Amino acid sequence: MRFATAIVLAFLLAASSVNGQAPTPEYLRANNNLAHENLICAAYYAVVRACLTDRDKELSDRYEKVGIVFLERAMTHTKEAQLLDSTIPARLKMASDQMNKAIAGQCKNISVVSAEHAYSCKFLVEQPLARAKQLIDAEFNKK
Repeated sequence: MRFATAIVLAFLLAASSVNGQAPTPEYLRANNNLAHENLICAAYYAVVRACLTDRDKELSDRYEKVGIVFLERAMTHTKEAQLLDSTIPARLKMASDQMNKAIAGQCKNISVVSAEHAYSCKFLVEQPLARAKQLIDAEFNKK
């Protein structure tokens, strides 16, 4: 399922690939956005995991596993968007720094970042194809 989103996006590229053309700008932007969103969610899950480590090891481990899924998806979309690999750690650091600043480095304030990211990340991990379609539609509707 990790690469299902990339596969759907690849089908959208198929028409131009058959002709030997480069990926469309919409395809590249949609993958760029998916890479970025997955990295934001990877950072969110890492921050929550760190807050849970001493309180609930089992839940912390589940957050770690889902965070890895986000990171793997982000790597796939980064390649599809033809971005430098170095964008991955840069985006991850920016998101993590922003979240740690938002909670003032204290886990008791985790609801601040949860309010912003919990539902969108849950949707992204559970329905990656639906989110990919939303982003693709948004890119094509910009015209």
